[in-house]
Amino acid sequence: MIVAKKILFAILILIVSIKLSYAQFFFLDDVHDQIEVEFLKHKIETESNETFFNVLKIKNPTQQQVSFITNFSYPATWSFMGEKNQQLTLGPNDSIFIPFRAAASVDAKGEIGYAIVASLSDLNGVPFKNKYSFVNIPKRMDIKFLPMSRLVFLDQSTKKA
Repeated sequence: MIVAKKILFAILILIVSIKLSYAQFFFLDDVHDQIEVEFLKHKIETESNETFFNVLKIKNPTQQQVSFITNFSYPATWSFMGEKNQQLTLGPNDSIFIPFRAAASVDAKGEIGYAIVASLSDLNGVPFKNKYSFVNIPKRMDIKFLPMSRLVFLDQSTKKA
């Protein structure tokens, strides 16, 4: 009976110590999960065939140096002025601002929200963060009215023009 109590007590101590050590230490934390990413402007309104400007802010709040690859995605027919892909290394508690300019296509339709996507991936190409900036193009009203320029008079007696 005493041996059974000692074994039960040893098992209980073992379970409690494992639970406490798991709750206090995280050896498998990925430093990439702590990277903060945001666009300066979350939503932009522009006309088709006009340029717009935005900035991507990336912050490393950790105490470790982090290397990653940035990739911008945008609609296929749009123009993008900036580096679409670049490999960056941020030091501890460092941040970087990546400016870019883009132009909506001439054929871009109004009342549709288009997305500019900034994707961060590790050096193996595995993405770990995505951030979206939405570009809205207002609806265009292309109603044209052309009044007739000729005048027609009817003769009341002959009913002819």
